[in-house]
Amino acid sequence: MDENTGSPGMGTSDSRRLLPAALLKEAQGVVDGAALLSVAEQVRAAARMRAVLSELVPVVEGMAQRRPEGNDVRAIALLSVGEARRRLDAGPRSLDAVRYTERMGRSVTAMCCLVGRLRAQVEAGPVLAWQPPQRGRLELVSCGQAWDAVKVPGRIGESVLARLGEETGAVIEDPRGHVWYWLVLPGAPDNWTECGAECLGMAAYVVVPPADRTEGLGVRWRVPLSSEHYLTEASALQEALAAETAS
Repeated sequence: MDENTGSPGMGTSDSRRLLPAALLKEAQGVVDGAALLSVAEQVRAAARMRAVLSELVPVVEGMAQRRPEGNDVRAIALLSVGEARRRLDAGPRSLDAVRYTERMGRSVTAMCCLVGRLRAQVEAGPVLAWQPPQRGRLELVSCGQAWDAVKVPGRIGESVLARLGEETGAVIEDPRGHVWYWLVLPGAPDNWTECGAECLGMAAYVVVPPADRTEGLGVRWRVPLSSEHYLTEASALQEALAAETAS
């Protein structure tokens, strides 16, 4: 598959060349309708999404690597590529057919969205990486762009942070609201309610503190954003949450 036309690898029996927009529509249909399919149809749909994902991953990786260092979409894309490869390598494991089919569809959806975002950056020219607001100012930031925010009850925030250790990314703490927010790849996570958390994506907003606010009673950075701590791997955060809620 190239960046301009798209060509899902379905063998010689399928000569269609699909644009990312068409793949996105197809993948969203799989996510929305997986539960309504027969088991045989689910197997075919999952195989189709795996084949598409396998071709999208190197395309997104190549586009991302051509963006400048420090670019937020580049960083998100490369992390998303790593997550997609882990999902491909892991296979269904203990997931039932519906959840596995949905997961493959979500991964394809994320890759298609990244193709669009990376292409838009090439057309618009270089952009600055996302940064929190400057000194002394809170900012209401839309999720689903540079990151999604996983909302975790404050009573388990400290324990989850300890379980993650050096794997954690940046974390926002709201002491008054009794919640913590981990920043993760946009569109990547699913099944957070099973871990006692909630993922805030498109159409949701989070109050973000200024970069230097790490103390006080209001919204603050529990783990400040830096080059070493930005986005948390969704799978690592889910594992930490699952372990904490099970204990």
